[in-house]
Amino acid sequence: MKQRALHLLLLLPFAIGVAAQSKLYNRYGFIYADAMLSTPNKVMTVQALIDTGCSLCMIDSTYAVDSCKIQLDATEKLILSADNEHVRAKPVTFDSISFCGKTYRNVACLVFNMAEKLQQYTPQFIIGANILKQDLWLFNLKDMLVQRNPTGKCAPDYTLKWKNHRHYADVGRDLITLHAEINGIRGRFVFDTGSRNNYVPNNIKLKPTREVETEVASASRKLSNQKVKECENVAVILGKQHFVLDFRLFDRSVGTLNLSFLKDRSFLLDYNKRTITVLR
Repeated sequence: MKQRALHLLLLLPFAIGVAAQSKLYNRYGFIYADAMLSTPNKVMTVQALIDTGCSLCMIDSTYAVDSCKIQLDATEKLILSADNEHVRAKPVTFDSISFCGKTYRNVACLVFNMAEKLQQYTPQFIIGANILKQDLWLFNLKDMLVQRNPTGKCAPDYTLKWKNHRHYADVGRDLITLHAEINGIRGRFVFDTGSRNNYVPNNIKLKPTREVETEVASASRKLSNQKVKECENVAVILGKQHFVLDFRLFDRSVGTLNLSFLKDRSFLLDYNKRTITVLR
């Protein structure tokens, strides 16, 4: 019996290490991972969108009521969406959310009718910055894995330093704001893993190379086919790194960078140090 107990103890660190790593899923170009949501009425497992462009976790209202059995009261709050429009959402608190080997207690979340706007692209649950900022994260976009608080040594290639709402009043809480240069002009860009496209801020003037009709949706606008102006193969300097990316034009002072500049790479996301460290 003692030998078996010792064997289990020896296995414990390995089990914890495995639990701290989760598989990533690619859905419509976004990254998802399994999470477990706990309310007084139900425990649910869900594939959650990992979204650095959300200050708080979010849950679709239909999923919240029908599947998670969350009882919503009349309290509402206005939130500013990524397209600079105010939308109504209901605040709730989850007893716990388990993700990547850790259970987060009393997690603030916003309930929003995402299905109405995003339709077939609707995530049932979004993991926002209020969870992500509590740990160090290693994202491996080649093998599609995410690991919390990695213990092994990582060989850095380069590091990007960011700023957040403490530095810019017009940026949402805990959003990752990078500086990049296009055509010799510096602009601000939010690193948003929940965005399908890159967007150039309005202080950088680019001539579109094409106009395409494509599906467009946001928190304030229902999914529809629209004509959008795109700029292809734009030279971008981010830190000391040079990239060639595609952008869409829109009229906001802060642009957007999605995961495209990190394709097939591994990177450490550190909210404490405010750094993205890309690995070799």
